[in-house]
Amino acid sequence: MDFQKPLDELEDRVSKVKTSVRTAAAETNEQLNEHVAKVQANTERELDEAKQHAGAAADRTRTGWEQMRADAKARAAELKTKARVRRERHDADVAASDADVAEAEASAPRPVCLTNVSGPAALFAARNRCESSDTMVPVTAVP
Repeated sequence: MDFQKPLDELEDRVSKVKTSVRTAAAETNEQLNEHVAKVQANTERELDEAKQHAGAAADRTRTGWEQMRADAKARAAELKTKARVRRERHDADVAASDADVAEAEASAPRPVCLTNVSGPAALFAARNRCESSDTMVPVTAVP
């Protein structure tokens, strides 16, 4: 193990402390007060700078959050618009399909209800069955 490097560092630190103590002992009360005032002023200045940096960081965070909320609202509005357009398109397609079916049903011939009955009572009953159906036209075949 090499103890020389840590010992050298310790000697340097001790010599700096000794120098500092000698300087402090040699200073007058006024010099000490000036030194304390200077350190306090530096501390206050650094504290003010730290507060300013913190305030700026808070503003950036707040601005970023507001931007994120605005982006989310815009995206939600965009999605709602797309859904509405798709719904309207689907409704139009369904209406067109219903119209095509209704047109085809209207133009198609109605099916025939053939009845093979004997006697007037059976003929009357068969005709009523066919007439009650909206989609069939009664045709009677008498044997």
